[in-house]
Amino acid sequence: MPIKNLSNQRRMPRLGKVRLGIKVTNADGIEYPKATDYFVVEDSVKAVFGEKPTELEIMFPVEDETLFAPQYYKSYNKSFGLSCKGDGETAVQRFDTKTGKPATKDSRETSWRDVPCLGQECPIYKAKKCTEVMNLQFLLPKVPGLGVWQLDTGSYYGILEINSGIDLVRNVCGRVSMIPLKLSLGKQEVTPPGEKKITVNVLKLSANVTLAETQRLAQLPPSRVLLPPPDESELLLMPGDFPEADELMEKAKRLREAPPPPEEDMDALWGNGQSKEAAPAVPVNESTGEIIEATVEAYEQPEAPPEESSDEAFDKMESASPRAAQEARIRDGFLILGIKKPKAAEMLRSWNCPASAADCTDEQLNTIEAKINELVNLR
Repeated sequence: MPIKNLSNQRRMPRLGKVRLGIKVTNADGIEYPKATDYFVVEDSVKAVFGEKPTELEIMFPVEDETLFAPQYYKSYNKSFGLSCKGDGETAVQRFDTKTGKPATKDSRETSWRDVPCLGQECPIYKAKKCTEVMNLQFLLPKVPGLGVWQLDTGSYYGILEINSGIDLVRNVCGRVSMIPLKLSLGKQEVTPPGEKKITVNVLKLSANVTLAETQRLAQLPPSRVLLPPPDESELLLMPGDFPEADELMEKAKRLREAPPPPEEDMDALWGNGQSKEAAPAVPVNESTGEIIEATVEAYEQPEAPPEESSDEAFDKMESASPRAAQEARIRDGFLILGIKKPKAAEMLRSWNCPASAADCTDEQLNTIEAKINELVNLR
């Protein structure tokens, strides 16, 4: 039995944060935040977009913006962090359980209570101790790792631009999830209420490809957007074990579409030992990428010879020579993927492994088998 309120919940890991400023210290040794005109990112992001990027190629993982771009009025203090959170109508605020008043730095025990939220008319907001906050979560398809990155902004104009960009993309494409987008940071003149015109750094969201290409991608199911044409392959999302995301996913796409090569093509690379028969190709709808339902009979293997099944033969080989059995598994993996000898040799070299089984160490064979299994799972 599943555990209620647990087994049905999923959470995508957060890989890190993208910031809009840095901490600096004044002459009195007091730290304070200072805005930058570039995204402050971690080393893995710098390796892709540069030391001080002003543009990031992103995708939103889901369609519901209340999940990937929640936005509230928020107030913080040094003692408890978040102390009040509201939407302009209702809020939850931290109270001192002993005094019954809003929590202060001297409070020892606190609890949350529902209170009215007055938004910009709230005394806390007017005292500049509360502000609008958006927590934007997105994928960085070019950066190694499978998870989301988070960017927090308290800019009224930045939140307005992001919300407007989301609506525009959805109006054009019918959805916003898994569409290649560009998140940028640039200068913009604004006039805050009661103040003079100033120039600030503002977030903007736009399409990272042409309008026609964006609409074409929108016609594909979200899972197929991960497999765009070769010229857009660098926008793909890949698991973090494959830093060369664009190259490997393009290979996986070609391999899936290619017909299986004759077995003798791989014999020269991985010997002529007997191996298990490659699994039959799963029928796929070419226009949608969805698996076509078929009867069980369509996937049944041919009957093995009466005197000895292929599994029995493989088990005997594995018992007699584990290395030979591992070579056979690798050879079968190449065949399942439809990889021919020249391409297989090229892939092995990219993994720092010899192109011949006889020249591989046990550790290199383990590496090759793990990589092949990853690619087979991507099919």
